Amino acid sequence: IIEDYKVFHNDTELKDDDTVSTGDTVKLSNGDIHTIIVAGDINKDGKITVYDYTMLRNYILRIDDFDNVEMLAADANCDNKVVGVSDYTKIREVILGIS
Repeated sequence: IIEDYKVFHNDTELKDDDTVSTGDTVKLSNGDIHTIIVAGDINKDGKITVYDYTMLRNYILRIDDFDNVEMLAADANCDNKVVGVSDYTKIREVILGIS
């Protein structure tokens, strides 16, 4: 059964042609609210870019830390294992268009 839903970015409903980003929310007709995670979109802009790659590098080098949503998005290879070099490699492949 598919429920009616609306997608929001910072409490503003997205239009059909808007980009969905990590951290956006889906509100179902039954009242349930779920956070969207886009694998690799760590900075929550809806794109996988060098900025996400740099954020993950800084995390691996223990320069920066992630909140829970960023950590889920950092699992770019979607293996549900420790975020690390394999996720970093996946983001690089996406940026270079080889994945």
